[in-house]
Amino acid sequence: MRRGGKKRRPGFSLVELLAAMVILAVLGCLIHAGLTSSREMAQQTKCASNLRQIGTGLLLYCQAHNGQFPKTRHDAAASESWIYTLAPYTGDVDAIRIGPGDPKADQRLEAGLSSYVMNEYVAVVNQDYDFATGSFVVMEDYTNLMRLPRPAETITVFTGADDLSVNISRDHTHSRTWVGANAYAYARQDIQPDRHRGGANYLYADAHVDFITALELREIFASGVNPAKPPES
Repeated sequence: MRRGGKKRRPGFSLVELLAAMVILAVLGCLIHAGLTSSREMAQQTKCASNLRQIGTGLLLYCQAHNGQFPKTRHDAAASESWIYTLAPYTGDVDAIRIGPGDPKADQRLEAGLSSYVMNEYVAVVNQDYDFATGSFVVMEDYTNLMRLPRPAETITVFTGADDLSVNISRDHTHSRTWVGANAYAYARQDIQPDRHRGGANYLYADAHVDFITALELREIFASGVNPAKPPES
């Protein structure tokens, strides 16, 4: 028999309640982080798949055009941009030309453009005007796949910068300006090196795709190397 006093009702103390709230908050953060990480991984994987398909299309295009890469708006009409001339070689071009995570994805899709940009080095011949002869002289030409010294080390397509204007004129990089002390900053005007989990996917001339972190890319520039320039033999 219980003597005197009121019967104590079962329940949580304030400390127990606070502890439970902390545990739930931590679990919520872990679940959110896990979902975010999974989503980012899925986007990175989808982007890599897009680029591989574009890479296959580039190989087929080059095969049909004696090794020449497609052109960009730099020196061709809008209708001759790689975004359109590659279409017959890539199947569902609408699906693969838009990169997951691009904040302007819907706008670019509606405008018939792309989240990806072609490397200036492989799309544009570098020429200089010779006043003595009154003609242009070729200084650099990496626009033919069969003449690339090391295709597996030559980047052909980058992920375009988030703030690139929705305009066909932004279908390529300006890689030859990525030099000097501000080379990395110049590159960031064209490309988004941290689109996926602190890095981005890069398509190479042999159609393989590599993931490079923004930190690694910055270190490459700091070493005095322009990663967009095709390596010599």
